[in-house]
This record gives sequence, C-alpha cells and structure tokens, in this order.
Amino acid sequence: MDAPLVQTCRHVWLTAPGPGALAVVRLFGPDALSLADRVFRPSRQPERPLSATPPRRPRLGRLGTFRSPTPTTPTGLTDNSDTHNHNHNRVEVGDEVVAIRFDDDPCQPSQVEFQGHGGLAARQAVEAILEAAGSRPVPARVWRIETQGLTTIQADAYDDLAYAPTRRTAAILLDQALGALDRDLDSLERLEADDPACAADLRATLFQRFEVGSRLISGWNVALAGRPNVGKSSLMNALAGHARAIVSPQAGTTRDVLTVPLACDGWPMTLFDTAGLRDQPSDDLEAQGILRARNAQTQADLVLLLLDSSQPLEPLDLALLHTYPNALLVATKADLAPHWRAEDLPTTRKLVSLSALTGEGLDRLLDRLAQRLVPNPPPAGSAVPFRIDHLTQLNRTNRAKLSG
Repeated sequence: MDAPLVQTCRHVWLTAPGPGALAVVRLFGPDALSLADRVFRPSRQPERPLSATPPRRPRLGRLGTFRSPTPTTPTGLTDNSDTHNHNHNRVEVGDEVVAIRFDDDPCQPSQVEFQGHGGLAARQAVEAILEAAGSRPVPARVWRIETQGLTTIQADAYDDLAYAPTRRTAAILLDQALGALDRDLDSLERLEADDPACAADLRATLFQRFEVGSRLISGWNVALAGRPNVGKSSLMNALAGHARAIVSPQAGTTRDVLTVPLACDGWPMTLFDTAGLRDQPSDDLEAQGILRARNAQTQADLVLLLLDSSQPLEPLDLALLHTYPNALLVATKADLAPHWRAEDLPTTRKLVSLSALTGEGLDRLLDRLAQRLVPNPPPAGSAVPFRIDHLTQLNRTNRAKLSG
C-alpha cells in the first residue's frame, strides 16, 4: 500500500464488539471516499473504483492492503524504472465486504460503509487496514453528533440502548434518544424566567426520575435473607426458572453468595442468594458465608426477609425483623400447614405468602418487588436523566438561577 496520506477521515464501528455474523464500519470525513478507493477493490470491474459508483448502490469486493507488483524487463530482470504501474494490484491481506457510499447529501460529510464478516480476526484485520491507510477510530457517539446532528444526550442514549437488558428500559432510553430529556431541559431554561415555581417542580421531577434512569443498565440488587432452611435457595430457583442454587434440608448448604439476573415488571435486577443467618455457624467456612451474606444484604437496594410459615417463629426471626426494618417480608412454604399468621408478627409491615414448590404467590411477590423498587415509574415518552452528567446540567441551571 502507498504511504498514508494526510487525511481527514475517521471510522466508527456500528456493530457491537465481539464475534457476530456481520461487522459494519463507517468511514466519515472529507477524505472518506478517497481512502475507500485505496483500500477497496471491487470484485467486478475492478478498474471502476467505488468513487465511480452511484451513492447508495452496494458493491462487493475485497478490503485489504494493496501493492503494485514490481515491473520486470523482457529478460526477467527487475525493472525499477517504472514504479507507478498499478494495472495489476494484488491483495496482501483483507476481507470480502460490501461497500456503500453515503455522500449524496451535501449537508453531510462524505461517508462510506463496509459490511464484512463478524469474526474477531476479520474485524481486527479491517481495523488494521483502515488505521494503516490513515483513518482514526472514534466512539459511535462522535459519529452520531457530527453526522446526524444529535445532542450529547441523544448520542449517549443510543450508546446505552445497546446494553439495555429489558424492553422497558430500552423504551425509556429510546425516548431520550428521540429528544425527550433535551426538550425538558430546554423547557427548564425558559421556565426559570417565566415561571420559577413550575421550573422548580420540573427540576424536582427530573431529579426523582434519575433514581430510575441511573439503573436502566445496571438494575437493582435484591438480597435474600433469613435463617437457614427457610427456603431462600428454593425461592431463587423458582424465580430463575432453573436450579441455580443447591437445595438441601441440611442447614448451612449455601456457603457463598449466588446471583441470578431477573426482570421484574420490566425492571432489571440481580437476586442474591446468601447463606442462612445464625449465631452459631458449624465451621469457619459457614462463618465466612454468613459474613459475605451480611455484606451483600447491607449493600442491596432491597432485602427480602424470608420467614418459614410451616415452623414456629424463633428468636432469630424476631431479631432479623429488627435488623432489617425496611425489608420486604416473605412467608415461605405456604403449601404446608401454617404455624403462625401475619398478625402474630410484631410489625405492621405487609407480608407476601408464597410457595416456591407450587408457585403460589410468586406473581404477588414480583408485583410487590416492582412497587418497592420503582414506586413512581416514569410515564411513557417522558424525560428521564440516565447519567450523572445530566444531574450536573440540572444543577448548573439551578446555580444560574440562584446567581441571577
């Protein structure tokens, strides 16, 4: 390949990293088309470069590093007198790709897209070819802002959309990508001068929605707690739909913290199964499990405190009620005869009764979980701040109001 020219060309990967069936990379900038001509050779009519192809018409070819063969004399000796013979280029390394020009809009920078194989080696080879030719890789948000006229918030929303774990969180991020948060921030600036009370209400609403927006990707952490053999592992397996945890009548079976990802009414969460809590562990290993359990429960957004309704309440149950005053209470083993009822507990907190064996009460538990995790879900299409930078913008408008 000829030495890289000084160019104004960058490229962005439009497909997610990692192996896949297809990998798509987009070149953009004033020199995108000229760079594409240097690295792309059409399979048919190779003498007709991509720049001679109408925009948006795909062409199949090879993407690679091309060199001109060294001419020889009639006697077979190397002829160094002509180093500009490009009639028979040969491919050193490359991939078979579909190339498409996107430069028919005079208001947009020149763009060329290559659609190739999604294997890791193929993608790495394409990256090496483009960088050797002088193109520079940039994040997708840069391409979206510069070529599509998006705001930084819209570009961030599209980035996060690729990692949304549920359709509900994806829908919220798509609303922000389509401008919901930008519109409210613009309204906030206007309201500061015209209607300060309304502006304060809008700002408070946006701050409150950040509690949801900040969890759209990571979700919430929910920890199971209770003394041994109250049914924590059985409940985890029932909610997960498969045997994630070992279930045994022997106390202290769960020694480590086990996790399983779940979706509750469209809200992502991670459920933590922890060792049963008791004052006298059987050995050092169980003691370490109990320590990890308490750490997980302390860091959780919500604790599910399980109480075995088929056995009499024990002093440890009552102690745990005091330890976790905000826990969601769950009475397990509802398929067996009860030894106590909700009114027997020294608390007015509501109790969810269920059976992990039969599935009775699991839907009620999921409903209560969603209500506790997201008591005020944002309406469809509403503005939802989802990154800490958005709070910075809200604080900035508030400081501007106070200083004014």
